Amino acid sequence: MIRTLWNHASSLCIRSVVLAVTITTGCILYGSLLRYTSLHNGNECEMTWSSIRFILLPDPQHTRNSSRYHDHQQFNQQQYKLLKFTDARDKRFDHIVDYKRPYQEYDRTTYHVKENLNWCKPRNKSGKPGRAVIYVPGHEGTYMQARSLGAHGTTLTRHGKDVSREALNDLLRRLEDGSMNAYAESVSDFLFDVYAVDFGGEGGGIHGSRLFAQANFLVSVLERIADECHDGEQEDKIVEGYEIVIVAHSIGGLVARKAALMVNQQKHDESDGQRKPWVRNIITLASPHGGIPFIFDSSVYRFQRYVQEQEWLRNRSSHTFNIGGITYNIVSISGGLRDELIPPSSCRIDGNNTISVLAADIVNPPSKNDGNHDSPNRFGMDHNAIVWCHGVLSFVREAIHAAEYEKILKLVQEKQSVVDAHGDGCNFDCQNTEKQQLLQQEYGLLKALAIMTSMLYNAQLLLVLYVINAILHYLVLICWRRYNFEATNKVVSCAYFFVPILSSLVASMAGVGKRYIGFGSVVILAFNAMNIYYMIFYGIFLCLSISVRTLQSKTNQNTNGRSSYKIESTAVCSSGSSRHELSSKLSSWKCIVVVADHIQIQAFYAIQLIIASLAVLCICSMVFKDVVIVNVLSAGAMTFIAFVVSTMFYIVRVGFATRTDPKLQGITRSIASTLLLLFPISSVGKIMFALSLLTRYGQTKAIPYMDFERLQWESFCNSKICEVVSFLKYDLSRYAVLISVPIHFFCAKRFHRQECAKENHDIYTK
Repeated sequence: MIRTLWNHASSLCIRSVVLAVTITTGCILYGSLLRYTSLHNGNECEMTWSSIRFILLPDPQHTRNSSRYHDHQQFNQQQYKLLKFTDARDKRFDHIVDYKRPYQEYDRTTYHVKENLNWCKPRNKSGKPGRAVIYVPGHEGTYMQARSLGAHGTTLTRHGKDVSREALNDLLRRLEDGSMNAYAESVSDFLFDVYAVDFGGEGGGIHGSRLFAQANFLVSVLERIADECHDGEQEDKIVEGYEIVIVAHSIGGLVARKAALMVNQQKHDESDGQRKPWVRNIITLASPHGGIPFIFDSSVYRFQRYVQEQEWLRNRSSHTFNIGGITYNIVSISGGLRDELIPPSSCRIDGNNTISVLAADIVNPPSKNDGNHDSPNRFGMDHNAIVWCHGVLSFVREAIHAAEYEKILKLVQEKQSVVDAHGDGCNFDCQNTEKQQLLQQEYGLLKALAIMTSMLYNAQLLLVLYVINAILHYLVLICWRRYNFEATNKVVSCAYFFVPILSSLVASMAGVGKRYIGFGSVVILAFNAMNIYYMIFYGIFLCLSISVRTLQSKTNQNTNGRSSYKIESTAVCSSGSSRHELSSKLSSWKCIVVVADHIQIQAFYAIQLIIASLAVLCICSMVFKDVVIVNVLSAGAMTFIAFVVSTMFYIVRVGFATRTDPKLQGITRSIASTLLLLFPISSVGKIMFALSLLTRYGQTKAIPYMDFERLQWESFCNSKICEVVSFLKYDLSRYAVLISVPIHFFCAKRFHRQECAKENHDIYTK
């Protein structure tokens, strides 16, 4: 009876597995197809048109007033740059453009600035510059993204064929005679000049060291602009009410907050709290203030947490001791449901002097009657489109002009049909929920579910579900081995069906992904995570194992049964019959003997790895003399890279190594399947950071981050024990000692044990 029920249940599980694979995989593919063909239809936002012209400004060392932040800016000459946008039709800055020196060959949009000229003040009747606005790009962003914002600074946002000749000439005349200026009361006469920071397309989300370096460079940019645009008649460089405004995209919003904290605190301390801040407003476009769902390196999260803690401390000090000049206003604009990288919930920012708003509510304000359901941008815009969307940047222009927090808040409320979070109406979360309900009404529940599940920001949740699935599957294999279940295929099929359901419940109870998507999407992602896990477990590793066994079998036949497959564990396996007999008699010492041999082998292997790493580093320094540097820091970084790669190699070897006990082999392969995905994702940022430390430029750029790590360690641990393990204060050292070394030791021990068992099994069978 029990056997009949078991067979029936197993048959049902097999059918369910086939159905689950088809539905879950098809849901992701169908959702992606809907996003690219229907949701992102190309009409969600009107594009801003501009006549592009950027001017490359001098390096920071040319600034007349140096500061303590300039000590670490040697890397600016190589990668980080500051540029100024001026429309090609705007003649105010023609005198500073060196048309004979383009920034790059065949580039007719970016030129060097002429030397010994003030690049801030225009050559018109007023001689007054517009309000200074700095654009900060996000992950792998470029300075070219600032062209649309720069066009809105002068309102030259339309193509020539869409604007009459009279209107264009009138606008150019107002720019020339100074009618448009930074002090205008009317928005139509308001003028701001845009400066763009260029990080060379650097991916700041790869590692936190890049974010610290970018923030330090932005501080020097703020000082340069304040120095160059300073009116000699004013005592303070920045006049109250006309502070510098930062507009940042994506993760650049976190960089902007960090830089504003640094420069405002510095100027506050220098003047004993008498001067106003240099940065009063930060406007962010699709910036992850509430969480970064598409980033995996821990150093990036430490950067975000540090910025939030410092802001909280500054705000508390300002309220407790009545200290002004440190805090700033933050206006966070979310791309909405169309943003595939940063969900609206991550763009929400809480705290004093903060405003969170959906882009759809400020581009086309919803109607009180019908919610404006027919608006083409009712679901917002994608992650990159928000930087050139005409409606969004028009609001940004009005917010820059408003300057004060109360005026910006009033502007937002006027754009919306409901009261903001500061009132009694629907807040940011409520508005986001309404947009999700609207998506379900328009596309239907299943289509909306597929669209939200296929968003790229679910990658982090997918990884979490993958780990939970792997742990649950590991427990299933342990129970299977302990209670000697039969029918392997049935156990595998049932595990595939029930494990994702359990992992979905665990993730939901823990609140993982609750802010982004609903439970239905979590279940679909859990099954897709199980698909990836099974593909590695029963696909990649199984195929490699079969290939290795086939190759070994052919090798044994060619050598008349004498195996030529030699590995390091031979020393452990063939440590001598006397040791084996002694270990069998003294069973309590058996484990110690094996572990001692294993540690000895691994220590010898580590020494070989260090020597090889140093040799490679010396060769690279001789080949690339002006780039690679040989010192303690680069040697440690090279050893770290070699050790991580070696650990990854051992993970793969453990995954496809064969064992005489298939159940125990399944448990080992389950661990390897988990590490094969988790370890590379967690180490890729560390490896990129270590590679940068091999160069002079990278070591110079890493100084702010290493200073931060040292200060954090000193505040966390100040005992004598901490002095002994002081090397753990650095990111790479902690990762190597606490994560990479244990995984390497575990996988190497598992692999050697498997080979020993296999070798002994071959001896006994003969």
